[in-house]
Amino acid sequence: MLVTKRVLFYGRVQGINFRSNTLSKALDLNVRGWIMNRIDGSVEAFFSGELCDVMSLINYCVADMPYAIVKRYDVYDIPYTEFPDFRIKR
Repeated sequence: MLVTKRVLFYGRVQGINFRSNTLSKALDLNVRGWIMNRIDGSVEAFFSGELCDVMSLINYCVADMPYAIVKRYDVYDIPYTEFPDFRIKR
């Protein structure tokens, strides 16, 4: 089942390669979308793909990301959106 999730990550998620590590993992999992730093210190991402792959990417970001300390994350289901690739927004 194809899904799109909007995810907000809070905690120590900036300045530790969070976005680039997510990009690498997204490419491995064939997840598309984007990720970007927000002014408030959080990170926002849109992940689209097979449900199991999207959930694996979220789990990686929360539990297995090197140097990150995710204190909270909010996941929102949104209508499926097809992205051409996965990229880091600046």
